[in-house]
Amino acid sequence: MKFYVPLVLWLLCCFPLSALAGDGHPETFIGPGCPFEGCTYQSWTVAKDTIVYEKPSQNSKALGTLKKGTKVEGKYGEVHSIAAPFLLDKDYRKDKAGETIWLYTYYGLGFFDYWSKGKFKLGSFGLSPYGGLRCTLGDCVGALLEKPKFTWWAKVSKKQGLQGWANGFDFTDQDGFGEYDVQGWSY
Repeated sequence: MKFYVPLVLWLLCCFPLSALAGDGHPETFIGPGCPFEGCTYQSWTVAKDTIVYEKPSQNSKALGTLKKGTKVEGKYGEVHSIAAPFLLDKDYRKDKAGETIWLYTYYGLGFFDYWSKGKFKLGSFGLSPYGGLRCTLGDCVGALLEKPKFTWWAKVSKKQGLQGWANGFDFTDQDGFGEYDVQGWSY
C-alpha cells in the first residue's frame, strides 16, 4: 500500500493526462513559424489596436497596446493548434484508408504537422484550413471531420521598446508573396 500512494502521486503530478486524447494523440500542439505559405517575419503594420502579452497566452500579463497603424518588427512565432481529425479516403504513407489521423499546425501549400501511429510527422494533404473542410490544393487523400482550430502568436517589437507576444492575425504586411491580407483571420 505504501508503494502505491507515491506512485499515484507521481503519475498525477508528472504525467500530463489532460494532454492526451482517448486514442493517444495529443489534444494540443505548439509548432514553430507561421500558419500560411509566404509568411515572413519583417516590418509589419498593426491592423487594429492589439494587446501585447508577456507570454504567448491571453492569460499572461498584458504589457501594453499597439495602436492601429503602428509599425512593428515581427520576430518569430508559434502556432498553438488543437487536433483536427482527418479521415483518410486512401492509403497515405503507412496509414490505411479508413483510418483517422490528426492534423495540427498548417505551414502552407497543404502541409501540416500531423499525428499518426504514436508520432508527429509532416505531410501534405491537399487542403488549407482557409478553404474549409474540402480539398482545395490538389490530390486529396481524405477529408477533415472538423475545422482546424489554432492561434498564431507572434513575437513583435516596437522601436520605442514595447516587446512581447500578440495575435499574429492582427497585422498586415506579413505575406512575402503579396497575395494575402491575413488581418482578421482567426482559426
